[in-house]
Amino acid sequence: MVPHYPGMLVEQQTHQAIDRAVNFLLARQEPTGAFLASRCQDQAPTTCLPEPTPLATAVVLNGLLAVKHPAIRPALQRGLDYLAAQSDVHGWFRYYLSSSPLSLTELPNFTDTCFNSLVLRASHRHMVASPTPLLPYQTAEGWFPIHQLLPQEREAIAADASARAQFVQPYGVSPTVIDPLTNAFVLTRLAGDDIRAPELCRVVNQQARYAFEDLHSAFGDSPYLVMNTMARAYHAGATCLGEIKPVQVARLLALQRSDGSWGSTIETGWAAGALMMWGYRGASIDRGIAVLLRRQRKDGSWPRGVAWVISPKVWVGSDEVSTGIFLEVLGQYQQWRGTS
Repeated sequence: MVPHYPGMLVEQQTHQAIDRAVNFLLARQEPTGAFLASRCQDQAPTTCLPEPTPLATAVVLNGLLAVKHPAIRPALQRGLDYLAAQSDVHGWFRYYLSSSPLSLTELPNFTDTCFNSLVLRASHRHMVASPTPLLPYQTAEGWFPIHQLLPQEREAIAADASARAQFVQPYGVSPTVIDPLTNAFVLTRLAGDDIRAPELCRVVNQQARYAFEDLHSAFGDSPYLVMNTMARAYHAGATCLGEIKPVQVARLLALQRSDGSWGSTIETGWAAGALMMWGYRGASIDRGIAVLLRRQRKDGSWPRGVAWVISPKVWVGSDEVSTGIFLEVLGQYQQWRGTS
């Protein structure tokens, strides 16, 4: 039988868990300031190649920024300097390192660009490019493509079977895909700059009503990742998503399992974080956080899970990425409890 964790007990354990997680991450930072993620050939994941990436680094930095801990400042600065150096002169990010040969044939994408720039902005130590250059890429229907393609470029590729096949081969996705994670991250970025995007908001509101099993992204199959990002947009100031707030909260509460989880550890973190960003207040959050605390390892980390995918058969995750994700959730929980 799973023990019940009253809110006060969970609150006390959260402080200890944060200390252990921070110490783990500080020990795992690369000398360059980067953090590692592993490209895995199976979903388990077991057969994996660890490598530093801007997105993995941003996820960990986002977790560190969410907590107030006296030991993080030097590591945080190294990581932010590393991350800032990975963007091009216009503030765009690719998935791979700017020094990697793979980045030479890779288009920048909106998800990495928006998330990484939000992390840099949250640090208050790095200037980031204005979001205005994002707007020319918006389609007439209001949505944004996954990659940096102007509408005329996207339409030209879509209309040519040979060009479309060449595009799909490296990216594993068509340029005409309307990706809910991409749209939610762009909306988050624009909301942070007080830029209204009513047509994009209409798209996100519509996608939020998809059936649960259809709420997935080119970057991952888990609906909880998309739901977390939609809640992030609302929390960032996209109040136009208020109409789907009751639907999203009710869906998350209905999906919580009897043990307090939402399935896997990483999905539990995404779901609990989403509830808090939607402004929900209730015992379901305490129960979800209790699951995360029980699953933390003695060294302060959480086991590697699939955090995202970069092609249909390449899954990505690492202990550092998982720990960064959960550190953000624990920091949100401290604020939610008023104990940060």
